[in-house]
Amino acid sequence: MLPRWSEKWWLVFVCIFFWSNAPTWALAGISGGPNADAIESGAAVEGVTPTIVPPPAGVSVSISPASVTISSGATHQFSATVSGTDNKNVRWKAALGTISAQGFYIAPQSTAQVVDEITVAAVADANKTATATITVSAQGSVTQAIPASFFGLHINELNIPWPTVPFASYRSLDSGDIMWADINPQDGKYDWKHLDPWIAKARAGGQDIMFTLFATPSWASSRGAKALNPNHDCALASRNGPGVCDAPDDLNPDGTGTNQHWKDYVSAMINHVGPGTVKYWEIWNEWNIANQWNGTPAQMLRMAQDAHTILKAADPNALITSPPVVNTQLAAKNWLLPYFQAGGGEYADIIAVHGYVSNPHTVCPESCPVPENVAAILDGIRAVMAATGQQDKPLFDTEGSWGVSSRMNDREQQAEFTARFYLIQLGGTTASRGFDKFYWFGWDYSNTGEFYDPYTRKMTPAGVAYQQIYNWSKDAVMSRCAPSGTRWSCGFTRSGGYEAEAIWDTSQNCVKATCTALNVSVDPKYVRYRDLTGQVTPIINNTVPVGGRPILLENENPN
Repeated sequence: MLPRWSEKWWLVFVCIFFWSNAPTWALAGISGGPNADAIESGAAVEGVTPTIVPPPAGVSVSISPASVTISSGATHQFSATVSGTDNKNVRWKAALGTISAQGFYIAPQSTAQVVDEITVAAVADANKTATATITVSAQGSVTQAIPASFFGLHINELNIPWPTVPFASYRSLDSGDIMWADINPQDGKYDWKHLDPWIAKARAGGQDIMFTLFATPSWASSRGAKALNPNHDCALASRNGPGVCDAPDDLNPDGTGTNQHWKDYVSAMINHVGPGTVKYWEIWNEWNIANQWNGTPAQMLRMAQDAHTILKAADPNALITSPPVVNTQLAAKNWLLPYFQAGGGEYADIIAVHGYVSNPHTVCPESCPVPENVAAILDGIRAVMAATGQQDKPLFDTEGSWGVSSRMNDREQQAEFTARFYLIQLGGTTASRGFDKFYWFGWDYSNTGEFYDPYTRKMTPAGVAYQQIYNWSKDAVMSRCAPSGTRWSCGFTRSGGYEAEAIWDTSQNCVKATCTALNVSVDPKYVRYRDLTGQVTPIINNTVPVGGRPILLENENPN
């Protein structure tokens, strides 16, 4: 250790040394060449000329889109193009929201409209930038009224009364013997006797039709009755024979081949029903489940492409869905994302998913499916749509209810589930707008989703609840549904100053006609509330009972 006076003089000496050599140090550091190592070791360098490498001439960067309007918390995919250099890399920056290295933007959560700006800079020349503006609408804002066209149904039996509840759309799946394997029992032969009455019923009822192109005939299947390894594990094998869930035998795993069986069937369908009869054509059913589809993604893509070509040529107004997936929260990324990345979106006017929130582990009464879980499904699929350029297409939930596997047999619990499941699909979440159409499964099924009991010939409590949700929402402007702890709410407005709010609490429930509820103070502007049976009750002392069954607070009569 040096004495104190030695420390001071030693520090002065060091400062003078570095000060006298500062220009040399700085020049050598700018050069970045071999002399840099010499400076770091303390050697002096004289006469060094700084070398500055200019960025490539003519570098430019552009951004797409240049402006967009999205909701609070929503997402959007931006892209950047760099020209004038081989280095196409860019850096992204957002002023308010967040944006990934790939240009995937997430809007900030905001209770008021804000304008965000993102900047992209070329790595080859950081001075070359482009900007885009994002108008972020307020959290919970929705600008369009809920149309009657949102509401669709499945119907199982033709010989029962056609649904008496209002609905705009009918989906064909599971309506008797009208699938590909039923209609096309032999090569070149078609049987329309089961299909035509269903088409006639829907048209007479005023419903538009979604027809699901699904179920390979066993004679045409790559693993049908004549194959060396027939597939008996398909969901419909006991009814239609082996191989119903497999690709046709003239379609190779890589998507090549004539695919003539499928093309003949699709052509026969559109030629038989005629243009305009079927509004929506759905490509297959739950293709991410092995007992529904046992082919490859390349084969499914080819089938979608061929169907799109045939249907659009015969009926330019036909609307075609993407192949729908189930278990959508996982399937959105594992199935739909690569499908769209492979070009599948080119053959889809509408994105289709199945919104079931049940699975083999959600079995009542111990672990019933939670209707609010459809919010995560909605957010996940909307994010994938944005990431793959599909965000401007309609999003349909073409099948959903509490599900067969849930064993939800309690009638009051079914009504509770129905209302909450519908409200979130209608209103959406804080991050995503709702679905554009939903087909409930179904009207007259005894093992799931039953709105009508064919034995008693009466509406079930779930069917009555559906009718109420329809009345609450049709033609109303609806705000996003959002939780506050265990309490959820969605807002409604109509012309003339009408305001309403659907409210429920997931910590409460209904079992065997016994429903629990909490007394909650509400805004004094609300003077009455409606329940899921249609009963109207005055609000006293600004307090209402809030349970698992949604109620609708109102400031005045909507009529």
